[in-house]
Amino acid sequence: MTGWITKHTVLPFWIALTTFLATTTGCSASSVNVRVNQFGYHPSDSKVGVVWSAEPFTASRFAVVNSNGKTVYEGLLTLPADSINSSDYFKHADFSMLTAPGSYRLNVYTFPKKQSELFRIGDGLYHPLLDSVVRFYRYQRCGYTYPVGHSPCHLHDATKIIGGHSASRSIDVGGGWHDAGDYTKYLLTTSHTVYMMLLAYELFPSQFPDRDQNGTADILDEAKVGLDWMMKMHYQPNGLLIQVQDLKDQTVGWRLPELDPLEKDRPAYDLPSRAHCGSFTATMALAFSRFKPVDPLYAERCLTHAQQVYALSKGGIPATSSGPDSMYYDKSDGDNMALGAIELYRAVGTEQYLKDAVYLLERIAPVYWVSWGDVGGFASARALQYHPPAQEWLEKVLDEFELNSRQMPFGYALRSYPWGSASIQTGISALAILHYKSTNSPKYLAIADRQRDMILGANRHNVSFVSGFGSDFPKHLHHQVAHINRIQLPGALAGGFVSGKAHKSANLKLETSDRFAAYQTTEMVYYDDRHDYLSNEPTIANNAQLLFISAFYSKGR
Repeated sequence: MTGWITKHTVLPFWIALTTFLATTTGCSASSVNVRVNQFGYHPSDSKVGVVWSAEPFTASRFAVVNSNGKTVYEGLLTLPADSINSSDYFKHADFSMLTAPGSYRLNVYTFPKKQSELFRIGDGLYHPLLDSVVRFYRYQRCGYTYPVGHSPCHLHDATKIIGGHSASRSIDVGGGWHDAGDYTKYLLTTSHTVYMMLLAYELFPSQFPDRDQNGTADILDEAKVGLDWMMKMHYQPNGLLIQVQDLKDQTVGWRLPELDPLEKDRPAYDLPSRAHCGSFTATMALAFSRFKPVDPLYAERCLTHAQQVYALSKGGIPATSSGPDSMYYDKSDGDNMALGAIELYRAVGTEQYLKDAVYLLERIAPVYWVSWGDVGGFASARALQYHPPAQEWLEKVLDEFELNSRQMPFGYALRSYPWGSASIQTGISALAILHYKSTNSPKYLAIADRQRDMILGANRHNVSFVSGFGSDFPKHLHHQVAHINRIQLPGALAGGFVSGKAHKSANLKLETSDRFAAYQTTEMVYYDDRHDYLSNEPTIANNAQLLFISAFYSKGR
C-alpha cells in the first residue's frame, strides 16, 4: 500500500514482523542508514530517500512522520537498478506524492529507531539558500569593491604584464573576485561565474527582486563586479589578460588578503586562447541582453567587448593555453567558441554568428562533460530553438548522465569521483533544467533532483556540502578569510567527494579528526579540514552553478 495512512492499528504488526525477518537474516540495525535531502523539497519536486547498508537487509516499508511523530505517509521500499562501483546495498523510498508543507523524518519500519535527519517541504524553501549563495560572492570580492569579511585588498593589481604586447608595464586590473580559498583571479572561471548568474537572471527573474533605488537587482550588481574586471582584462582590442597572480600565491602561507606579502608582486598574463575568447564573448554578449533594459550604455560597452574578443579569436591565437600554471587548463576551444557565437546571435541576430555556432557544434557535440571549461552542453541548450539537431545532442548527454544516475549509489550521475565532483553535479543539474526550460519536457528533471539531493545530504556520509544548510555541513572550509576571521561562509559549496586514491596521492597534511571515518571508502572520501583543497574548497565557478539551480528550485516547476 502506498499513500496517506488513514488507519494505524496495523503498524505494530508490520513492525513486529519485519523486525523478526531482519533478525533471522542476521542484519544489524546499526548498519542501516537513512538519507534524505537535509534541507528539503519544493512540493512539486520528486522526493526520493535512500536506505543503505553494508549488509543485505530485508526492510520493505517506510514511513514519513511529521514533527509530532505522526505518520503522514507510508510506502514500499524499492530496489534501484543494479548499482555499480559499490559493495553496499540500497533501497529507495519515493515519497514524491507527499506535498503538504511541514517538517518531517523518514523512518524504516524494520528498524523503527533508524530515521533520517529532519527535512522540510514547502514553497519558497530555497529562497534563503539562493540569497546565501549570492552573498558568498561578497566575501570573494577583491580591490575597492566593498568586500565583506575582509578589507579592500590587492590594490596594486597588476604590477606587470607577462606576454602579449605590453610586457613589463603595470596595469589596473583591480577588482573582481578571488577564485577560491586563495587569492588568484582567472578569466575562465570569472567568465563562467558571471555567465551562470546572468543566465539565472534571464530564466528566473522573479527570484531576483529589485532592492535598490535604481531598479537594478542584486544579482546584476554582483555580476557587474565580475564584468567590470573582465573589461579591464580586455585592456586593448588585441590584448586579453587571462589571470592575475600565479602559483607564488600558494607559497607564502595563510594570511588575510589585505595583508598579502605579495601585494606588489602580482603579475597579469597576456596568454589568451580561443577557449578564453569564447567564454569571454558568451558572457559579455549575454550581459548586453540582460543590461540593455536597465542600463543601455553599460550594455553597449559589454557588446563592444564581446565583438572585439570574438574577432580576436579569429586572429591566429592558439586553441588552448596552459598559462603560467596548470590550475585552469582548457584542452578544447570549440565548445567555448560555439557558446560565444550563439550568445552573440541571440544578442544581435547576425546570421553569421548562428552559422559559426552550428559549424562548431556539428564538429564537437555531444560533449559528455560539464564544467567551467566544458560548456558544449550549454551551447547546445542555447542553440536548440534555432537549430533542432542541438536538442538531440543535448539529450544524448543527458541520457548518459541519466544512465549513470540509475546505476550509481544515491543517484550520482558520474561513474567516478573526480576533483570537484559537486560542481559537476550542479552542472549536470543545470543542463537538465535548461533542457526543461527549452523544451517544456520534465524528462530529465529527476537527474537534477538527485544531484541536488546528494549535495544536500542524501549521500553516504550524511553531510550537506553547502555551508550553513542541512543538519551537518562543512565547518572547516579550505578558505583563508573564513578560517582566519572565524566566519561561516554563507552558501559556500565544498568540492565534494573525491576518489580515495586521488586523495591519498595528494599527500595532504590534515589537522582535524576525521568525523566521517566510518564512511570513507576507496571510491569516495570527504574530509572537513581546512587543508583539504581537494574535497573542501569552495570556488566562484562552482558556486555559480549552485546559484543557477537554487534559482530554479526557489521558483518551483
